[in-house]
Amino acid sequence: MSKFNFVFGCDEFTVVLFSQEAESFVGEFGVQNLTAELWSDMVNKIIVYFLRSSKIEEIFKTKFVECDYKKFHGYHRSISLQYKPLLSINWNDNPKLYTSGVCVRFSAESWNLYMRDYQEATGDTMSITSFLEIIQNIELYTTRFSRIDFYADLFDYDKDFIDKLNQDIDNNKIVIRDATGKLVLKNKYSQGDKKIGKELHMRSLRFGSRKPEKGEKSKDRSDLEANLYDKKQEAQAANNFSAEKAEKHISWFRLELKFRRNKVHAISNELLSNLPKDDMLKKYIAHRITSELQFINEETKQPIEYTKEMLEIASGAPFGALSTSSHRDSDLCRSIKYLIKISGYNSTRYKAEKVWDDEENVGQRFDDFFIKICQENLVASPKKIKDLDYWLSRHKDETRRIGTFDDFLNEVEKRLYL
Repeated sequence: MSKFNFVFGCDEFTVVLFSQEAESFVGEFGVQNLTAELWSDMVNKIIVYFLRSSKIEEIFKTKFVECDYKKFHGYHRSISLQYKPLLSINWNDNPKLYTSGVCVRFSAESWNLYMRDYQEATGDTMSITSFLEIIQNIELYTTRFSRIDFYADLFDYDKDFIDKLNQDIDNNKIVIRDATGKLVLKNKYSQGDKKIGKELHMRSLRFGSRKPEKGEKSKDRSDLEANLYDKKQEAQAANNFSAEKAEKHISWFRLELKFRRNKVHAISNELLSNLPKDDMLKKYIAHRITSELQFINEETKQPIEYTKEMLEIASGAPFGALSTSSHRDSDLCRSIKYLIKISGYNSTRYKAEKVWDDEENVGQRFDDFFIKICQENLVASPKKIKDLDYWLSRHKDETRRIGTFDDFLNEVEKRLYL
């Protein structure tokens, strides 16, 4: 039996919903004709659908209200839940800022409470991929994370784990590398540099840049911030929602990776394409963490037991390195998987068959109608054509290397069941 008691999950995250209606309108008529009234109506549709599909107000038994002090940076309007941990929906009234979308921000506490209360209310477990699945509406908006935090919690292990690890790093017995072998530098070690209330109470090891250094612009900040810290200390000192859980364990260490910018855009593509659940989601998170951060014994050149156990958990997961190019760059296989698994085609077809269950061949007639409508609407807006040309310039040769079109379709079919 392993001496490492790991639990993997998602903590704080921010997801942005981009209006398909606004994108189409601007592509056809230009942003100068997108009025404040039209944009307001588009935003309202997104918020109404999001609240209905996520059941947030129903789960928390309270309504969203206008709130100035919880506004997310870069947005002028915000609504949030009254008397609840930070959970806000943000947008801009100015239609020229339509590309900033509708931003939904979950704090760690609000996300954990939502998962717990959702299961109590519905009987269904909630995870980050379940959440993505229930809120999808391809006709209304596209979805992308602007930040997501993955964590690996280690329970009931050596209380001095962080201190010993830091000492070995300082003595060059252990080095930190990513999956490609690239060296990752330790940013900071602290025995208590985080202020919680009036006291400082957290041991931590940090990697990457938490915020821009003096004279550095925000755009230069790292795509990734990693922090290994004493979660039990933090929870007990803050007496927060995790305090009761912390009391049940001898120790509780959390390795937390905060993904932003290009890396989080790539994670958005992966999660939306594959929607890993349960054990596969655990493998996915372990894979993402070990892709970015591994503790290596400098003498043997092998991962230490802590990392080795995580790598074993991640083994067998059908995921590769993150592709950190533009979010438009999701490959053709992923696009087809998205259409099949998430777009709503199958569920809409099923509804039609059940509504007209007294008629013959409704499913086939639905398919024929869909193909006919698609063929009649092949002409895309100039902006869309520009996006498609951009994708082709980056991916045509790479995709053709799969083989013939039949080879490609076979590859799509194989990936559907990963």
